[in-house]
Amino acid sequence: MHTMEKFTFTDHLGIEIHAYKWLPDSGEPKGVVQIAHGMAEHALRFTHVAEALTKSGYIVYANDHQGHGQTGKKNLGLLGSEGWKGCVKNLKQLNDIIKKDYTSLPIFYLGHSWGSLMGQDYIQQWGTDFKGVILSGTYGRKAKLKLLLSVGKAIMKVQGLKSTASLIYKIAVGPFSKPFKPVKTPHDWRSSDKKVIQDFVDDPIAGFRVTNGWFLEFGLGIRRIWLPENEAKIPKNIGVLLLNGEFDTTCTMPDDLLLLKDRYEDLGIKNIQYKIYKDSRHSVFDDVKRNEVIQDAINWLDSQL
Repeated sequence: MHTMEKFTFTDHLGIEIHAYKWLPDSGEPKGVVQIAHGMAEHALRFTHVAEALTKSGYIVYANDHQGHGQTGKKNLGLLGSEGWKGCVKNLKQLNDIIKKDYTSLPIFYLGHSWGSLMGQDYIQQWGTDFKGVILSGTYGRKAKLKLLLSVGKAIMKVQGLKSTASLIYKIAVGPFSKPFKPVKTPHDWRSSDKKVIQDFVDDPIAGFRVTNGWFLEFGLGIRRIWLPENEAKIPKNIGVLLLNGEFDTTCTMPDDLLLLKDRYEDLGIKNIQYKIYKDSRHSVFDDVKRNEVIQDAINWLDSQL
């Protein structure tokens, strides 16, 4: 049994952020991995990943983002007043806690989906915090981004930040499941493992509709992180591992993933690898190839020590 501790910290806006820490059973730890989850899920959905990492000698930390998990249980899908930027600051605050707890261990980042995109943002601002980053379900371009932003801004004027997304959800997320018809749930695009999808449906704090404000912040966030002047701030010596599913419909595969890889290489980032998993959809750490994905991540982490 791996030891898991729950704790909270208060951010600069006074929001109580719920976080988790997993410890190896024995031996000297190799390093620390900071996990960041995606949209409409929470940190504990990565428990199996955290346990595999601790079994391999890594300490693991993760937090529930604003509007998600225990942090946002009373207002699921609603971000704080600083939106995306506030969530990235929370990741930084957790990283500062890790550095205080383990002053001499290398720290790595593992971000999935929205967590991977916030990871792209993070390494532009504080890239030296991490020896390397693993980004899954990630990409470097988003179709319909201009439409997403224009619709989001129009809806905001009428409905405000806190309204549950409907039209913009249909535009942004609705098409994800189309290639997999007939589908049984709105979440079939996440994984081809039916048990995983049923577990996701049964999870009371997963699969909810985020707010229109969340989508607007998402659009503004990815537009900002892909500006050349911001990507140029990423440290050139950072290690990068990109992991996506062959049938990830949140982006155009493999083009949008390879576009990000190529841009990073053009910036002078030499330590970059990627892998695309056959028969897998968006959530590669929770799909049919999950064991292979987790082992690949561990092997890569070990290679970076």
